[in-house]
Amino acid sequence: MLLDPIHKVPIMAIRKPTPLLTSKDLNVRPPPSVNIHTTGIVERPPLPLTLPTLHWQEVCHDYYGGYCRRGADCSWSHAICHVQGMATPTERAPHLSSKPNRLILEPRLAHEGGPFNDDDGPASLFWLAPKHNNDHSEIGHIRILPTTDEILCQKRPFMPRKDAQNGTNERRGIARMLDVQFRHLRYDTLEPVVDACYHASQFLATTFQDPPSLDYEARQNTVRGTQYSLFRDVRLEDSRFETGGMHLRLSFACPAHLRQSRMLSSGHFESGMLMALVGLDSENTLSTAFLIVEMCQSTLSMKPITGNHLRASVVASFVEPSDTDTMRQTLYGLKGLLNKEKFVIVEFSKILVAGFYWILKHLQFLSSSNAEIAFANLIAPSDPTRSEIIAAPAYSSCGSSPFDLSVLQRADTLDGPSSLLIDPDYMALGPARQQDITGNVCSTTTLDSGQATALCENLSRGLAFTQGPPGTGKTFLGVSLAKVILKHTPQKPILVACMTNHALDNFLGDLVKQGITKIARIGSGSKEEWMDKYTLPSIRKTFERSERSLAQKTKADRAFNAVQALWYQGTTWCDSLNTHNLTWAAVADHLKFKYPYAYSDFSRYEAPSEQKVSDIRRGRSEAGGYAFEHWSTGRDLTVTEAFSRDAGSFFNKSTPGTLSVDGSSDSESSSVDIAQNPPHIPVAYPYDDLGQDVWSMPMDIRAAWITRWKSELGSSSPVDKLVEIQRRYLEAKRIKKDLLDESDVKGLASQEVIGLTTTACAKYWSMLKSLDLETLICEEAGEVSEAQTITALLPSMKHAIFIGDPLQLRPQVNQSSLSLETPYGTKYRLDESLFERMVMPSDPSKQPLPVSRLDLQRRMHPEVAQLMRSTLYPYLKDHPSTSHLPVAGMAHRTFWLDHQEPEDAPNSLVTSGKSYSNAFECAMICELVRYLLNTNDFGSGEIAIIVPYSQQLARLREKLTGTRSCSIALSEKDKEDLMDMGLLDESEQSQFRTDVEVSPMVRLATIDGFQGEEAKVIILSTVRSNLQDRVGFLQTTNRINVACSRARNGFYIVGNSTLLRTVDMWATIVADFEARGRLGTSFTTHCSRHPQQTQAVSQPHQFQEVLACNEPCNHVFSCGHGCPEACHEPVLHDRMICQESCSKQHDTCGHQCNKACGEPCGDCSETVLNESLPCGHTHSVKCTDLQEGKQTTCSAPLEPIILPCGHSMQRTCASKDQPLICDSQCDFVHECGHPCGRKCSECSENGSHGRCEGLCLKQHPCGHHCPAKCHSGSACPPCNLPCLRSCEHGRVCRRPCRIACDPCVQACQKSSCPHQVCTAICSLPCNRLPCGLPCTNVLSCSHICPGLCGERCADVCLQCETGKLPSETKIFLPCGHDFNVADLDRQLGLGNLFDISTFGEILAMKSTMAVACKTPQCPQCHAPCGSVARYRNLGQMQLAPDALERLYRKFGRKMHMFAKNVQAYRKNLQNGIEWFCDNFQPGPLTGQANAAMIKTRMLYIVPMEAAITRFRDEVVVRVEKDIVSTTLLLGRSYTPVPVKLSFKVRLDLLHLHCRLTVVQEAARIVHFLRDFDNPKHAEHMVRILKMHTIQAIDQYMAAAEELVDYCRSNSLVLLETETLLVQLSFDAVGERLGCVADNGERHGRMEQLIRENPDTAGTLRPCYQCLDPYTKGKNSTAELWTSKTREIWEKWGDHEMGSLGYCKNGHPYSRKAFPGCPECGGRKVRGEQIENGEEFVKHLDREMFLKAMATLA
Repeated sequence: MLLDPIHKVPIMAIRKPTPLLTSKDLNVRPPPSVNIHTTGIVERPPLPLTLPTLHWQEVCHDYYGGYCRRGADCSWSHAICHVQGMATPTERAPHLSSKPNRLILEPRLAHEGGPFNDDDGPASLFWLAPKHNNDHSEIGHIRILPTTDEILCQKRPFMPRKDAQNGTNERRGIARMLDVQFRHLRYDTLEPVVDACYHASQFLATTFQDPPSLDYEARQNTVRGTQYSLFRDVRLEDSRFETGGMHLRLSFACPAHLRQSRMLSSGHFESGMLMALVGLDSENTLSTAFLIVEMCQSTLSMKPITGNHLRASVVASFVEPSDTDTMRQTLYGLKGLLNKEKFVIVEFSKILVAGFYWILKHLQFLSSSNAEIAFANLIAPSDPTRSEIIAAPAYSSCGSSPFDLSVLQRADTLDGPSSLLIDPDYMALGPARQQDITGNVCSTTTLDSGQATALCENLSRGLAFTQGPPGTGKTFLGVSLAKVILKHTPQKPILVACMTNHALDNFLGDLVKQGITKIARIGSGSKEEWMDKYTLPSIRKTFERSERSLAQKTKADRAFNAVQALWYQGTTWCDSLNTHNLTWAAVADHLKFKYPYAYSDFSRYEAPSEQKVSDIRRGRSEAGGYAFEHWSTGRDLTVTEAFSRDAGSFFNKSTPGTLSVDGSSDSESSSVDIAQNPPHIPVAYPYDDLGQDVWSMPMDIRAAWITRWKSELGSSSPVDKLVEIQRRYLEAKRIKKDLLDESDVKGLASQEVIGLTTTACAKYWSMLKSLDLETLICEEAGEVSEAQTITALLPSMKHAIFIGDPLQLRPQVNQSSLSLETPYGTKYRLDESLFERMVMPSDPSKQPLPVSRLDLQRRMHPEVAQLMRSTLYPYLKDHPSTSHLPVAGMAHRTFWLDHQEPEDAPNSLVTSGKSYSNAFECAMICELVRYLLNTNDFGSGEIAIIVPYSQQLARLREKLTGTRSCSIALSEKDKEDLMDMGLLDESEQSQFRTDVEVSPMVRLATIDGFQGEEAKVIILSTVRSNLQDRVGFLQTTNRINVACSRARNGFYIVGNSTLLRTVDMWATIVADFEARGRLGTSFTTHCSRHPQQTQAVSQPHQFQEVLACNEPCNHVFSCGHGCPEACHEPVLHDRMICQESCSKQHDTCGHQCNKACGEPCGDCSETVLNESLPCGHTHSVKCTDLQEGKQTTCSAPLEPIILPCGHSMQRTCASKDQPLICDSQCDFVHECGHPCGRKCSECSENGSHGRCEGLCLKQHPCGHHCPAKCHSGSACPPCNLPCLRSCEHGRVCRRPCRIACDPCVQACQKSSCPHQVCTAICSLPCNRLPCGLPCTNVLSCSHICPGLCGERCADVCLQCETGKLPSETKIFLPCGHDFNVADLDRQLGLGNLFDISTFGEILAMKSTMAVACKTPQCPQCHAPCGSVARYRNLGQMQLAPDALERLYRKFGRKMHMFAKNVQAYRKNLQNGIEWFCDNFQPGPLTGQANAAMIKTRMLYIVPMEAAITRFRDEVVVRVEKDIVSTTLLLGRSYTPVPVKLSFKVRLDLLHLHCRLTVVQEAARIVHFLRDFDNPKHAEHMVRILKMHTIQAIDQYMAAAEELVDYCRSNSLVLLETETLLVQLSFDAVGERLGCVADNGERHGRMEQLIRENPDTAGTLRPCYQCLDPYTKGKNSTAELWTSKTREIWEKWGDHEMGSLGYCKNGHPYSRKAFPGCPECGGRKVRGEQIENGEEFVKHLDREMFLKAMATLA
C-alpha cells in the first residue's frame, strides 16, 4: 500500500489479472519482486494538519525590525514577528472522506465510453461515495492542483455539459456557468499533470530499491500520449527566503546530454513553468508537491557545491505558498525527518502556472463570493427561454450627451463646429436613420462603410460584438471606438483586454500613434522597449503620493517593516534549516525559558542602543544572533590566539646592522596562547545550571552544550517555525499589497486607457474593481475562452465591446475530448468562445445576439479573396489597394498542385504517432521556395510556409536549413512544440531566430501559430494523403479559414485534393480552383515579361531545370534608347541609367554633350584651343569661362631683367607694366653672423637692415643650442630644454637641462668584455682595468679581428685590404680611423690614469691622478671617442666631481623626504589615538575588530620603514663604497682628507625612529587598555602587547649602541647625539611599561655632547628636556626633532651645484647652505692646513685604495 502522506491516503499497489507493463510501455524497467504487490502497507503516522501557533497576546508587538528595543528585559516571545492587523488564519476546505485510491502498476488507459461522467455529478451531490478526497461539489472547495489521491484515482471524473440538461437539478444561470468553466478548464490544463504524475509514481514504485543512475533519458511518454520530463535522484541543497516566500534549491542527477551549459539552452526549467516533486518513502507512502520554476542552474554552476559535473539544480517555489501543510510535509520528506524518502522531479515544460492558476482562482472567488458579473442576464440567464434586449450603454442613455465623432474626422472636413454626433436612442429608430448616420460618418472620416456601421452599432449597444473577416481592419475599428468613448467619458479609463501580450502591445501601440498617451499597461509580459514608461511600476514612480495622510504613511511604514522583519526571520530560519549548526533564531526562546543565565550572556550583546536603531534596520546582521554565532564557533578564542601570533610581527622587522629578534619570543608568545585556554578535565556537562559566564567556556564544553540544545529542541523545529513564518509573511505581504493597491488605484484612475491580458485581469481583479471601470474593449475576442472573458466583465462594466472573428481560430484546448472539433466534445465545447456562443449558438433554439460585420478587406488580392467569398464570407469586398503585383516567375498567383503521393508513416517516437509528414510535399515546397527567392526581390519574412503538423514543420526546417539563399525563422511557440516532441535538439534550438531582421528570410509556422499574421506569398502544405480518407486537423472550418486567408500577392497549395474533397469547405475551395483552371499536377513557370516562355514543373528537381529567359529586355527608357540587357526584373530599371552617348547640344555654344545619356548635361566642359588675346598671344580656355565672360590674363613669359640690387627678375606678359620690386632674400650678414632674412625690397626701402631677428643657436655646455633670439654681446639664458643625459640602462632625465640630474645608481654596463667586471655604479668612473687581450671575433671574411677585446671591430678587414696580417694590435674608433693601441694610449694620456708597463700592459689604476684627464678625441679628425671602452674613464674622470656632487644632492634630498614622512606618520598616529579610544569596544564580540584596529596602528609605519630599508640596502650601502674610491682617485686636488660618509648610518637612525614610533604606540595602547572601564576582555591584549614591546626595546637598544660607537669613531657628533636621544626615548618607554633602565652613563654623555657642541648637539637640548615629562606620563609623546635638525636635511635638498665642501673630518656638506659642517661643526679644509699633506694622502690613500680594489676584485 502506498500512502498519500499529506492527506493520509493509502495507495495500494495492486496486481490485476492482466500482465504488468513492459519497459517499452512504461519507459521504465519492470518492477522488482518485492512485497509491495502482496503485503498490506501500514499507514504513515499523520502529522498535524495545522501548526501550533503563538497567540497574539504572547508575541512582542514591538518586535518589527528584527530586534526589540527592550532586548533581554522583554518578557514576550520574539520567536516570530507580529503582523499588525493580521487576520485569524482560515482553514482550507477539509478533504473529503473517501475510500483510498491505490497505485496500480498497469498502464493508465483511456476509459471506455468516453473520459467523463456527466450524469452522476460530484459524489457529494448524490448518494455515491466520493471518487477521491478532492471531489467537492462546490468549486470553491476544490484544490486547483490535484491531490495525491486524485492523481491515483482512475474513475471517470465528473464533467458537466455546457448546455443545461432538461429535467435535472443542476444549477442555473451564472453559478452554473462558473462551475462548468472551472471544471472544464481545470481538467483541460491538469489532466496531463495527473497522467504524468501517475506515470512517475509507477516509476518510483518499480525503482525504489535501485541505485542512482548517472545517465538516463529524461523525456517520457505515457500511454495516453502525455509528454513530460522526469529527473531522478533529487536532493534538497538549500532553502532560501525570497520576496515571494520560501524557495527550494533541488539538485538532481543530470543526464549526460544536458550537462555543462547545455541545460540552460535546452528549454528545460524555464521560469514560471510548472513542476511536481513526487516522493515515495520507505514506508511506501506517496507524496506530491507542485512548484513553480524560478531559475535553473547547470552542472557548471553546481560544481562548487557538488564537486563534479554530474548534478544540476532548479530553484523553485510552491505554487500555493499558503498551503503550509504541503510545505511542511515536503520539507519533512526532503530533510528525511521521518522516513527515508526518494524523490523525482516531474517537469511540464509547456504548462505555465500563470496561464491557468489565476483564471481558476478567480472563478473560485466569483463562485464562492457570489460576486456580480456584468451582463450576466445576457451571457448566462437563469431562464434560457426568456429573451433579453441589448440596451444602449448605461452611461450614454438617460438624456446624456451624444457621442462626438469629431476626433475621427478627416482634416479636410473640420470646417466649423462638428455635426458628427451619434445618439444611441436615435440609432434605435430604424434602419433608415442608421444609414443616414453611417453615411455621414463614412463621408467625413477614414472609416469605410462596414467600419462606420460597426462603429455606430457598437456605440449603441451595451454588449456589442463585431465580426471582422481577415484583413478588414478590426484593430483600426477598436482604436477609433476608444478615441470616441474617451471624448465622451474622459473621466473614466477604458479597459483594453487581449488574449496575448503581442496583441495587447500592438493595440496599445496604435493608440499611442493616435495621440492617446495616458496609458497604463499592467503585467510584465511586454517585450517592447517603448512600453517601459507605460508600465505600472513607472506610473507608480511618477505618481505623486504626497496626498497621503500621516496615518496612511504610518500604516504603510508599519506594513513595510512587518514584511522586512518576517523576511529577515525567514532568511535566518532558512540558514538553520540549511546547515547542521544551531542558530540563535532556533535556540533563543529555548534558552530564555530554560537557561536564562545563558540567554542573558548572549542577548545583552544583541540589544542595540537608541542611536544605532536605524543602522540595525539597514543591516540586520548586527542584531540577529551574532553573539551566539561568535560563541558557538569559538571566534572569541581564535581572536586571542591570532592576536598573540600577530603581536610578534608588530616588532619583528629588519633592524640596522645584522641584529634580529631573539628567537625566544616565539616560545614565550606560545606560552601566552596556552595561558588563554587553561587545561581542563573533559566532562559531559560541567555547567549543569549554566550559571557561569558562557564566554569563559573552552571550545569542547561549548560543543557539548550545543549538542544538548539540539537534542532538546528536536530536528523538526526549524521546519515548523519556518512554515509558520511563511504563513505570517504572506499575510504581511497581502496587507502591504492592499495598501500599495490603494495608491496604484489613484494613479490608474488618472489614465485614459488601462491595458492588460485576460490572465492579468484575473490576477489584478480586486484592484480593477476599485476603479469602477465602465468600458471594455476586447481584441481578438474569438480566440478568448469564456473563462478568460468572464475575468474582464467587472461588475461596474456598462459597455463591453468584443471584436474578433469566431470563424478563425478558436481558443486553444489541450484535450480533444473537450473540443467541439470532435463529436464527443460537442457536449462540452471548451474551445467555444463567448463571442461564438453569443452570435453563433450551436443550439438552433437559441436566438443569437446581434453582431456587426466588417466587409472591406485590405490584405488579399481579389483572386485570393475569392476563396473566402466562395466559402465563409460571401459579403466580402476588396479595397482598391489589394491589386498587388503578381508573383514573378509563376504563371498564376493562386494554384493548387494536386498529387497522390502518400503521407509518411507516423513517427513512433513522436507523440504516439499523432504528427504526420509528407516527403513529396516537403521536397516540392523547398524547391519552390528556392525558385521564388531567385526570381523575386523578396524582403524579410515575405514568404511563409504554413503546415498543419509539427512533424512536417521539422522536415521542412531540416531541408531548408542548408539552403544558402535563405535563412529560417521559427516562432517561439513552434520551436517549443518541436523541442517537446523531440524534433529539435537542445543544441540546435539557438540556431533559429525569432523576431530578427534577416533578408531574405523564409518563415515556417504551423497554421495555429500563424493566426493574425500575413505574408506576400503563402505556401500551404496539407500533408495528409491516405486511402482511409483521414483529413486530420484540416477538417475544421476555422483552421481552413486561417490557412487560406494569410496571403497578399500569391497563394499556393500542395496537397491531395481528392482526399480533402471529403470536407465540405475544402470541396468548395477545390471546385473554385478547378473552375478558374488553377488546379493541376504541375506548376506553370513563365517569364513575367514574356509570358509565352513557359515550363511545367511537376517534380521537385524540375525547378532546377527551368531555363532563364534569354529574350532581350526591350524596355525603352524615357530618353528613347532601349535597354541593351537580357530579360530581367522591371524593378531594376529604377536603379539603371542609360549608357548611350548623349545626343544633345549645349544651347549657348552648340558643342556636343560628352556625357552618358542618363547623366545630366550640366555646363559645357569643352576646351577652346588657341584663343587669341589682345596682346597677340594665344591661350587655351574653357568654353564655360568664355560664356560667362571671365577675364583671361596672359601668362606668356618675357625676357628676365637685372635689377639695381643685382638680383634677376622673371616677368610675364600680364605683369610687364607692374613696378619692379625685388622679392629675393637679402644677402646681408649681421656682425653676429646671422643672415638678414628680410626681402631685398624691404631693406632697400628702409635704408637699413635693422636688428637681427634670427635665433642665437649657440651651443650650451649641455649640447643644446640656445633657442632665444639673437642677443649678441650678452650671455645665453639658462637652458630650459629637456635634459639629454642618459646611460646604458635607458634612463633618461625628465627635468629641464638647467636643473642638475639625479645620477644613475645602477650597476655599470659600459663594457662587453667578459674578462673583467666593473662593480662601480653607472654614474661614476669604472673600477675595472681596460682589457688588453686580442679580440676573438671573426669578421665576415673569416679572418680574426685585429682589435682589442670588448672594443669596436674593424669595418674593413686590414688583412684582405693589404694582403698581410697586421703586426700590432689595432683599435678602431667610431669615426672610422684606426691606430696602434700603444700609440693611441700615449697620445690620449692613458698613463695619467693607469700604471702601464714598458710593454704597454696596464698594470693598475693610479691611486692619485697627477695630471687632470682630458676628453679623448681622434688625433686625426678630433671626433669624440669617449664611447670607446678603453678611454671612457678619461672622460668620466672629468665628470666625476660633478657626479659626486649630484649624488650628495640626491641623497640629501632623499634623507629630507624620509625624515619628513617619518615625522608625518608619527603625527598621524598621535592625532588618531582619540578615534581609536572612541571605537574600542569591550566584550567578546568585538575582539576581532579591536585586534584589527591595534594591528592597523602598529603596522601603520611599516610601508615607510620598508622604503627606508630598501633605499639603504639597495642603493646607499653600495654607492658609498664607490664614492670613497672615486674621491681617493681624484686625489688631493679634490679633497685633502679621507671622506667619511654618514648616509648609511643616517638611514639606520631613521629606521630606529620608525621602531621607536612603534614601541611608543604600543605603550600608548597598553596605557589606554590598562585604564579601560572594562579591562576584563582587554587584559590578554595588554599582557601580550607589553611582553613583546619590552623584548623589542632590548633589541633596538643594542642596535642603537652600535650606531653610537660608529658615530663616535667618525666624529659624527650630531648623529651620535640623535642616537643617544633615541636610546633614552626607548628607556623612557620601558619605564612607562614598568622596566627600570640603567641609563646614567647615557645621560652623562648626552649632557657632555650638548655642552661641548652647542652648534650641533646643542640644537637637540629641547628634545632632551622633553624626555623627563614623557617618562612621568605628563606628555603623550616626546618630540625628537627640532626645527634646527629638520633644517639640516631640508637644506641638503636645496643644495646648489658647485658649493660642495669637506670639513676637517672628511664630512661633505653644502657650503652655500651651511657656514660649517652640520655634523661636527668643522670648516672647509685647504691643502696647506695639513702638514706633509701630499705625502700623507699619497701613501695612505694608495694603501686604502689598493686594499679596497683587491676586496672588490
